[in-house]
Amino acid sequence: MKKLILSIITLTAMAGAQAQLELPAPSPAASVTQTVGITEVKIEYSAPGVKGREIFGALVPYNELWRTGANSSTKISFSKDVTIGGTAVAAGTYAIFTIPGKSEWTFILSKNYKQSGTSNYKKEEDAVRIQVKAGTCSPRERMNFQITDFDDNGGNIVLEWASVQISVPFKTATKEQAMKSIDNTLNGLWRNYARSAQYILDSEGDLALALKYINTADEMNKDSWYVLWIKAQIQYKSGDKVNALATVKRAQELGAKDGDGFFWKAQVDNAVNTWK
Repeated sequence: MKKLILSIITLTAMAGAQAQLELPAPSPAASVTQTVGITEVKIEYSAPGVKGREIFGALVPYNELWRTGANSSTKISFSKDVTIGGTAVAAGTYAIFTIPGKSEWTFILSKNYKQSGTSNYKKEEDAVRIQVKAGTCSPRERMNFQITDFDDNGGNIVLEWASVQISVPFKTATKEQAMKSIDNTLNGLWRNYARSAQYILDSEGDLALALKYINTADEMNKDSWYVLWIKAQIQYKSGDKVNALATVKRAQELGAKDGDGFFWKAQVDNAVNTWK
């Protein structure tokens, strides 16, 4: 009996140790995530393959609602509010549906993202419904989503499969959102004042406000080459070139004492030599 029990235990252990069967999925899971400004855009989908088939106008009929992928609904999430085709889209998750055409597609975001197929689709749940032109691309075996041509202010949601491409532009409200973040998070920290001043300068915002913030940072953290360099740039861009030159020279003097920490040395040195 003991031998029988031992044999059963041994066989069970051997079965448990066997490798799990691994085979490629017909439509493997895929995702793309991109931060645009301060908005995270994420698309989650299953990517069907061409597999020698005719896709658009055949496997995917023209002028019929398509789930735009395989398996459960393709989902797109925005961490902050965006605008698509002139329509404001609140932060959240949506299902992507499309109606392909030979030269033009209908692109749809549905508020009901917990669905698969098209049987539960309801037009009244649309958050966005716009027309986009159908273009061409190099042949793609797997359906693919990308976020392309993005900067702080927006980008394009691009879908490619077979030799067809559609591109859906979207806009972010980065500047307004960043200024709101500045208002909510300064919290008396000199570095936050300095970073906020730098952002306003770089985004061509209110230079008077940027100067106010950098002066506060300067008062809180005296003799910082980093703060003075930002201050000098704001002064120079504001047209106060005399004070800008004096400030940048002071930044150069302090930075020289910081050794390898003087990471903007080349820019500061160039300003000292060229600002007049």
